[in-house]
Amino acid sequence: VTIPSSTTVTTEEVVTIPSSTTVTTEEVVTIPSSTENPGNFTWLFEPCRGPDPPTCPPGVPPLILLSLDGFRMEYIDRKLTPVINRLKECGIRTPYMRPIYPSKTFPNHYSIVTGLYGESHGIVDNSIYDMELRDRFSLSRPSKFDPRWWQGEPLWNTMKKQGKKSASFMWPGCDVQIQGMYPDIYVPYNGSISFEYQVDMVLGWLDLPKEERPEFISMYMFEPDTTGHKESPFGPELPPVLARMDGLVGKLMDGLLARRMDQCVNLVLVSDHGMQETSCSKTNRLDSWIDVNNYYIFEGQAGRITSKYLYKNREYVHVDNPEPADNITAHLECKDERLLVYKKEDAPKRLHHANNKRIDEVLLKNKDKWLVFRKGSYNCNNQGAHGWDNNFDAMHALFTAHGPGFKSQFDMEPLENIELYNMMADLLDVEPASNNGTKGSLNYIMTSPKPQPIREVSDVSCSGDFQSDVVTDCSCDNLRNLTMKSESELNEQLKLTAEEVTQSWSKHHPYGINSPNSSCYFVQRDYVNTYNAQFRMPLLSTFIYDKMPSVFPSDCVRGDPRAKNGRNCSDFISEEQNITHAFLYPPGVSATDDGRLDAAITSNLVPMYNGFQSGIWKFLYDVLEEYREHYSDIHVMVGPAWDYDADGKPDDINNITQLVQDSGVPIPSHFYMSMIRCRVGDSVQQCTGELDVQSFILPHKQKVMNCMKSIDYLQEHVARVRDIELLTGFEFFVNTSFEDAVKIRTFLPGHLWSRDSWVEEPCMEEMKCPAGFSLPPVILVCLDGFRADYLLRNFTPTLGKLASCGTHAPYMRAVYPTKTFPNHYSIVTGLYPESHGIIDNNMYDMKMNKRFSISSSEARNPEWWKGEPIWNTLQKQNKTAATFFWPGSDVKIKGMYPNYYKPYDGKISYQARIDQILTWLDLPEGERPDFLTLYFNEPDLAGHIWGPENKPAMRDILEEVDGYIGKLMNGLLHRDLHNCVNIIVVADHGMAETNCDQVVVLKDWHYPLNNVYVWEGPFGRIANKYKYSSGGMAPLNETEQTPTSKILDDLKCKSEHMKVFDKHWLPKRHHYANNDRIDDVILDMDAEWLVGRYSYRGCT
Repeated sequence: VTIPSSTTVTTEEVVTIPSSTTVTTEEVVTIPSSTENPGNFTWLFEPCRGPDPPTCPPGVPPLILLSLDGFRMEYIDRKLTPVINRLKECGIRTPYMRPIYPSKTFPNHYSIVTGLYGESHGIVDNSIYDMELRDRFSLSRPSKFDPRWWQGEPLWNTMKKQGKKSASFMWPGCDVQIQGMYPDIYVPYNGSISFEYQVDMVLGWLDLPKEERPEFISMYMFEPDTTGHKESPFGPELPPVLARMDGLVGKLMDGLLARRMDQCVNLVLVSDHGMQETSCSKTNRLDSWIDVNNYYIFEGQAGRITSKYLYKNREYVHVDNPEPADNITAHLECKDERLLVYKKEDAPKRLHHANNKRIDEVLLKNKDKWLVFRKGSYNCNNQGAHGWDNNFDAMHALFTAHGPGFKSQFDMEPLENIELYNMMADLLDVEPASNNGTKGSLNYIMTSPKPQPIREVSDVSCSGDFQSDVVTDCSCDNLRNLTMKSESELNEQLKLTAEEVTQSWSKHHPYGINSPNSSCYFVQRDYVNTYNAQFRMPLLSTFIYDKMPSVFPSDCVRGDPRAKNGRNCSDFISEEQNITHAFLYPPGVSATDDGRLDAAITSNLVPMYNGFQSGIWKFLYDVLEEYREHYSDIHVMVGPAWDYDADGKPDDINNITQLVQDSGVPIPSHFYMSMIRCRVGDSVQQCTGELDVQSFILPHKQKVMNCMKSIDYLQEHVARVRDIELLTGFEFFVNTSFEDAVKIRTFLPGHLWSRDSWVEEPCMEEMKCPAGFSLPPVILVCLDGFRADYLLRNFTPTLGKLASCGTHAPYMRAVYPTKTFPNHYSIVTGLYPESHGIIDNNMYDMKMNKRFSISSSEARNPEWWKGEPIWNTLQKQNKTAATFFWPGSDVKIKGMYPNYYKPYDGKISYQARIDQILTWLDLPEGERPDFLTLYFNEPDLAGHIWGPENKPAMRDILEEVDGYIGKLMNGLLHRDLHNCVNIIVVADHGMAETNCDQVVVLKDWHYPLNNVYVWEGPFGRIANKYKYSSGGMAPLNETEQTPTSKILDDLKCKSEHMKVFDKHWLPKRHHYANNDRIDDVILDMDAEWLVGRYSYRGCT
């Protein structure tokens, strides 16, 4: 049947599929009627399979790979997807699957079926320009069908090369003749084809005769991505879409059950990426910092910028003398903490987003939820998007698997989508093409994985003549202050007995290692170094970190008598380059003088920039020390790496051009460190349980890039052990069981290990302040709109800990009306609004003839603000106050400001606010504030946008706010102030749901509104002494005024959801009458109801 590509196809047209045909947009093929489910089975209620594999027909079970585009992993926690949850319950369970970077549709779908990163398969983004092809790739351009864009080998080609059949329904790339091949059966993308039809067709393919039936089927559905973009991941239209997609998975499983294939087909259910909300307030405009006309810019969540080509007069123009990437980064770096700017070779290695000419030379990497654009190029909306860092929680993708090839009811670690290709090839019994995945990495989730080759350990000791007299320019002038032994005696103790070598090796290299060529091992009692004869320096040092290091002089070095053709100390030093030598194994880690001096040798030296050594490298060891205190001993692997060509592999020494002047010593491009601890309880040296690993690959720079905080920089450059292996040529954990080793090597931590977390501290038993704190400071923190029952949702562990350890009330009652400014000012004055004058967020004063609103400049007029805020009280009594964004604190009330204050600026990040509070606390006594305020505008904003009952949306923001309170408490802990500072956490009011069906509209009663002004919302006031005019508020003379009694008579009892009061008869508990700014008539609304004149524009 041939139909136009735009026509929707039903399942009523029957066409059989010859084994040699492909399905194009001109040959839309339907399925046999036998695909219907005659028994009306419901797989959802079938029991999970037991631990034993099911009995299935001979041969390779079919494999179905199903992608639900943009299915954020967190969606399965929303109780809208019972079938997907049941698949997860009965099959493979994982916290998430990590997409590749950028977390976009085409790169990730192609990675799933090739096992390659975008830099390897060429689809580096949804939008690309290739200077060699002189063409642009995008999802909407016909150029996407050019096979030259698509590198690597997709699984359907692997199948065809090995005589097996495959079929694909709209999978990105399936309609491109890659390597001269298509899948045996394929349907190009056609958005008009229904999802239901797609499921029916796939089931029909399984009904084909054996010789025609595909063994591998890939199918793609564009939801919930489309709705997520339109509505955000928390939009009201998303739940029915999630339910629909779950129903389609159920339809597929029911179809398999009807064929008695539900236990004999392997189903891999995935998504390409997650989804995150965007906001018009979270955008950076490049125009502020550069002339954008000089560059071509790929905008959005994961941006790129180049000066090598421009787009002019509707064509791409190549630039003869492009601006160097260093210059571009210099223009943009540190302009905004939410925008990270990298030369692509300096980007975190875990991203694997550099080694392709299609990746432009400068990457614009945004913090979560933030976007980067040129002025006028972005139509701002509050919707949904993806593309951010693949380690962000919201970008995490769906993965679960079910079938005879998978273990039943099995929990696994998070995985990367590049690992799926090898796994699927094994399930289909084909040999995979070369790829970026780690072969066998997912064997542990499979019932019958292919055996892996036995790995051999290389432990070649550095052999050679021991030189009794080593001639170098190294020296140790203060040796006599460190030991009574002579240099020759120290050298002799480097000669270990065979038993000592075995003991040291088993302690410092317990997991086994394979090393690069030309490498051997120098074994000391306290550490083992892997030494490379070509580089003439160590490539790896391994040791146990189990004590606080002592100080050891860096200028005390002697030659290693074991190292042939060793280096001089001066070989590592260049004042002009600001580079010096550093000990790879820090001598201070050793517990004895002999151990420390065993490390003060040239075979333990590497070249290191001074700024790197005293900056991030020192900080990394400070963090390591905190981990030691927290977790006992840590096994450490540390070393240099050279990757100037940014291919993620070790450079040939002959091609390295970054050298120490005069000596020619190769300067590392990176340094790495892996920390290994016992996951539960034991010392790492006696660990009988699982190991936990945390690794870093740090660019070797004089300073931290992007002005990042050191701990954030470590999180940014976290890495897998496998990334270090690729970068260095080492292979680690070869003595460990293959299953355990591959899990450790491919694991990427989503978050750093906890270090001195306040949440894990015991509750305070007594106040304890460090020296210099004669009076415990008070910090008043407000979380705007934090409803009291949010605390019961268990999303806020830090606030929960504060409540359990301190004083906690079920709730605090706000003043009336429950608005932001009135309540904030009441908290710091102890006055009701009728007394302090801020009677609402919006008001009019007839005597002043001025209008107040929270966003107007008039809000800083001190005439509005009565009473005495506590910062004034403190200054009057010779104490010091500091405020960060507290309403009223940027107003000169009674001629005074707080000693330190920040005018409100919503663009200032929460982290910056916390840092400022901690900086104020670091001031010396006499300058340090006694009282500090800290204000967060969340969760109020999220509550207004999503409603307090939208628990998935509120969970994100509550966890975020709690995390920042945790950072504040950790900052106090690290200053030993956690048992000294009095911290008070409050909210100004709660939050209730609203909807457009619960609005009392005054015009519905034909009420005359000409000579009154109505203040609308969840609480209303009617003013009869002024009205609104085009020039502002206009006072009314007595003859124009509507009497208060008439307004009351006209409106009383009109709606059961609205109580109408003369303000003097309002319940006394409200304390809301004794101020001329309070209008005479009060409209007191029921919970969740609103009042408006003609409508209420805030209704959502």
